[in-house]
Amino acid sequence: SFFMLVLPIASRQDALPLKTGEVSPNDITAPRNESFSSEFLTNKARQEAANAISPIYLPSDPAINRSQLERLDRALDFISSVRADQYATEEQQLADISGGENLLIDEGSITILLNLPEDRWSVVKEETHRVLELVMRENIRDYQIQERLNGIPGLVNYTLSTEESQLVQTLATPFVVPNSLFSATETEKARQSASDLVEPVVKTYAEGQAIVLRGQIISAEQYEALDKLNLIRPEQLTEDY
Repeated sequence: SFFMLVLPIASRQDALPLKTGEVSPNDITAPRNESFSSEFLTNKARQEAANAISPIYLPSDPAINRSQLERLDRALDFISSVRADQYATEEQQLADISGGENLLIDEGSITILLNLPEDRWSVVKEETHRVLELVMRENIRDYQIQERLNGIPGLVNYTLSTEESQLVQTLATPFVVPNSLFSATETEKARQSASDLVEPVVKTYAEGQAIVLRGQIISAEQYEALDKLNLIRPEQLTEDY
């Protein structure tokens, strides 16, 4: 009779002073069937739902498009003024255009540009403006710049010579910028909405089901289960007198 009374108590799992990140000293199983709302799993599910939302970009901004076209036109007018300077040497003209704002042109291209007949330079100018306008009409996000630059050669009028076509590409390239900007506010709002839609996650254990095995490092999820099933013993608090 004595052993029958003592055995159930002796075999019962005692609450242990465990912490997340510690090694479990033995197998710990659920003492009963239990279901609980898991804060850990709910937060994890909400974070995953938020992370699944792609960054949100605003529509193409016409003000950016206009600004870039105006900057290009100023640069082209500057080149025209350098070409028209009859008192400057070719070396001075090369230096002037090389130092021009937003003009990323190598010396060979500048030489070709300076030697173009006036009527062909007018064609190059107009074509450069037209090509940039076509490019900037599209939504351009920060990660799409190279894709849009790669498409410029196909936009240049095929009646231009190879050298003229290359000049158009060279002149237009520095003015292609993102016009569809990332919106941190809208992205965060969408991610918060996705997170709010996630229902609380219920975790269920059957009696005898292992929560953590001997030698395992206790995870935050396992610690929560141990705590919910009253298998965690708080550390003893002592006071000095």
